Amino acid sequence: MIGGNAVFHHFFAIPAALIGSLYVALLMADLAVAVLFTQPPRQTGALYQQDPERGHAHTPGFRGEIFTRYPFWVGINRHGYRGDEWRFHESFRVAVLGDSFVFGEPLPIAEGFVAKAAARFDDHVGYYNLGVSGYGPAHHEVTLARECPVIRPRAVYYMFYLNDTAWDNIRADATTILNGHVVHTMDRHGHRLTRETLLKKLEEARSQETLYWADVVRLHHVSELILSRIRVIGNKGDPAVRFRQTTSPDHSPEDIERAARIIQKIDFLARECGADFTMIILPSRWEARFGVVEPATERLLALLDKANAKLDLLDLRRTASKEHDLGMPKDDHYNPQATTWVAEEMTRHLLVRHPELHPFLRP
Repeated sequence: MIGGNAVFHHFFAIPAALIGSLYVALLMADLAVAVLFTQPPRQTGALYQQDPERGHAHTPGFRGEIFTRYPFWVGINRHGYRGDEWRFHESFRVAVLGDSFVFGEPLPIAEGFVAKAAARFDDHVGYYNLGVSGYGPAHHEVTLARECPVIRPRAVYYMFYLNDTAWDNIRADATTILNGHVVHTMDRHGHRLTRETLLKKLEEARSQETLYWADVVRLHHVSELILSRIRVIGNKGDPAVRFRQTTSPDHSPEDIERAARIIQKIDFLARECGADFTMIILPSRWEARFGVVEPATERLLALLDKANAKLDLLDLRRTASKEHDLGMPKDDHYNPQATTWVAEEMTRHLLVRHPELHPFLRP
């Protein structure tokens, strides 16, 4: 009888040990996925302040290190934009509109593509960085109307990214500042949120950026990663679903139509100010790597073409190299190699439209 118990325990000990080893391996894998993919809380300090027309804007004169997914130093000039104080001494000025890609998150300012494009020319040509994280077409319209008479640019570049057709980017009053954080003031249907709801959503966002050991023990992170891969494999025929970029209601046909109208207004404002206008489409790291195009962007371009907008368009999705990853580890913003490429494309385009600038190129 004793021998029988020993055999019984031995028979079940082996699979128990295997299950235990597998669980420990999955536990370590879950911890690795959590460390790699869980976003730490953003720490922007007093970088942002409320803006009556644009919801949020930079605090003029801010100086300090902030943390998004990497720490980096930011200096805001007295006009409220990243970079040195504007001098207006250049004979040819370029104003650059955009979001966090133009702002240069999360890189030192010298590594951003606006600064690199500016470095290609001598003091006769100046680039003015009007990028603010979280801005979209509606914000750019207000920004250009406000800053174009100040800068008096000869060229305006609007650096379009695929999320510019989302509901919150076509409403300039969709954000505000709450406890030092940029938060949405409404839902995607345009319904205003109460302060209590905003505080609750802010707390939920913070919890999602926090690593909880209970989730690791439950293998939450690795199971979510596996499920997302299954969804990708099951939707190979549809790039929009594969990369989960605009399949949500955040990019409705009505929102895209509104974005098209706003972009035409930006074009009009630039020309009214005496500047050339160019819309430059920045590829996401996935569009560049896999050679796909994002459906909402294509619908936007079709609407602009149907409206006979005749915009000057530079689509960098067509020239992006599949050999290089544009993004950074744990961050889809451009790495220094990608910003160098964008700066070269901007320079090449500017020289085609304004060949008189060739003598001002630095050797």
